[in-house]
Amino acid sequence: MKSPLKTLLLLFALFCSAHAQNEPTATRSKSSFTCVIWDKLEATQLFYQYNKQFHPLELRKGTRSKPFPIEKSDFFTLYTEKMVDGEKQFLPYAQSKMPNFKQRALFLLLPDPSSTERPLRIIGVDDSLGSFPPGSYKFFNLTKTPLQTLINGEKSQISAGGIEVVDANIPSKGGLLPFVVGANKKVIFETRIFSQPKERKMVFLFPQTAKNKHCPIQLKFLSQLVSPSELAALR
Repeated sequence: MKSPLKTLLLLFALFCSAHAQNEPTATRSKSSFTCVIWDKLEATQLFYQYNKQFHPLELRKGTRSKPFPIEKSDFFTLYTEKMVDGEKQFLPYAQSKMPNFKQRALFLLLPDPSSTERPLRIIGVDDSLGSFPPGSYKFFNLTKTPLQTLINGEKSQISAGGIEVVDANIPSKGGLLPFVVGANKKVIFETRIFSQPKERKMVFLFPQTAKNKHCPIQLKFLSQLVSPSELAALR
């Protein structure tokens, strides 16, 4: 006769197995996407559609989400869940054009309080290693002003709202790289950033905030280490 503890553990294992089977997983052979958020979203839970079913989107502020499978189409749409006449319905909440990408896409989710119809702005980009390789920086200029960056001697011009990828020529052992941001031919930010050749780093350049008036822009960084197997595939 099975003990109550063993029976409970068996039921728990069966539940986890069934839940895992219902959740789609992204594999290297399929197209996938990740999301990044920096601020709290108005919607407490968002959903994406895959294989004609709706799945919850797991998000954590200040980090990449886990990869989710994606079907290529003209648009990328996120949904919210709502009960209508006693039935669960998924309503479009935010949408953007699908970026042109090979295998990986990344979507930056930005709250947009000024819009009543679409309170969430989505910026989609190609996140494949070929377009954003290890050892490089991807700059997102989210201000309304053209900016210039200088990372380890490599210059770039980033239009207002523009995105640029820069090869930082990182030494094989890594190190602290000089980093400068300029606007209107003036230096507005300067520091050193630790970098290593097996990582790729995103830099988000936001407008000045009321809480940080001493700096004309605010910067947020997000790094990702590329696995040895992925590095080997690039060679």
